[in-house]
Amino acid sequence: MKKAVTFLGAAALLLMMTYTVANVIVRSITGTPLPAAVELTTRWWMVPMVFAGWVIAHWAREHIVVDFVVDGAQPRVRAVMAVINSAILIVFLALLAYAGFAGALENQARGEYGIDTGWPVWITRYAVPLFALVFIGYVLSDGWRALTHRSRTTAAHDGTPTDSLPEGAAVETGATHDH
Repeated sequence: MKKAVTFLGAAALLLMMTYTVANVIVRSITGTPLPAAVELTTRWWMVPMVFAGWVIAHWAREHIVVDFVVDGAQPRVRAVMAVINSAILIVFLALLAYAGFAGALENQARGEYGIDTGWPVWITRYAVPLFALVFIGYVLSDGWRALTHRSRTTAAHDGTPTDSLPEGAAVETGATHDH
């Protein structure tokens, strides 16, 4: 899944950069831009690129944080901050999905088409709510994995026999080993 998202974002970025550079070169030589430069960039390539980058940053836990607050917080406070962060992200994504869906319905009802390409605008407008809903699903599944992992780790620390954990479940002991 990570490779697919990375490939999608990289492909969108490559297409956008290539067409933009070609547009600049053609415009400086001929004085006329390539057709649909703005439309293709903003409606077709920017959306998957932005969402792919956002998902990859979420996977890598590369969110913008205030280091002295996060680093100085106790583990339980960090866990609460992670839950609050995820809740805010889900609310924001839900609002984005709702507004994107409403906008897509409006574009479809009006029958809008791109000036340069002649392609229906509403097709790309559905990409925003779709990507937002998929991202919400990922954030929820990520939270579920964290909760189940935490319960397994807690069970191992509480003296619960580790053989009562599901087969293949990893148990963190907090020990570091040099292997």
